[in-house]
Amino acid sequence: VGESEYELAYMRAKGAEIAEYIRHTVDRLRGAPDHLWAVTHLALQQRLTYWLQHVAPDRTAAAAEAVDGALLAAAEACTQPGIFAREDGTPTAGIMLERLRLPARHHGAGLRSMAWLAPIAFCASVAEAAPAFFARGGHFSQLLPVYGVGAFDSGGHRLASWIAGPVGADGLHHPSH
Repeated sequence: VGESEYELAYMRAKGAEIAEYIRHTVDRLRGAPDHLWAVTHLALQQRLTYWLQHVAPDRTAAAAEAVDGALLAAAEACTQPGIFAREDGTPTAGIMLERLRLPARHHGAGLRSMAWLAPIAFCASVAEAAPAFFARGGHFSQLLPVYGVGAFDSGGHRLASWIAGPVGADGLHHPSH
């Protein structure tokens, strides 16, 4: 955690580093698309997730965009050029791209967008760490009104009321509990 400009610059560099690693892997495995797909799906798409979990989404946006582009190129290298483009040639929302992004349980390829995943990963990390905030003698008891009493107890609602709670005039979420 540092100054915002430092964090943005660091994450841009991290995204470029990971994207370059993905491009290098694609170059090495271009002749073996089955192997490239397995590596892309099982290993390459995970390379940024640590950072998405631990750095706020507004700081990881450039890195996520760079990695998304490299992952899309890797997936395309497993199939045929232009497969993820729309009829007008833009790769933003073609049906094949939508299927690529869908989880396997929904009959997709399971190659998630890092930009889409960033806020989810960050919130999940907060939810995972929050019980420790409250378990150590109440050092963060000032957060109880934000999350709701019992949110992280066994069987608690975790972030549900915080996410669903109304936003007050002060700009803060006000859970119903």
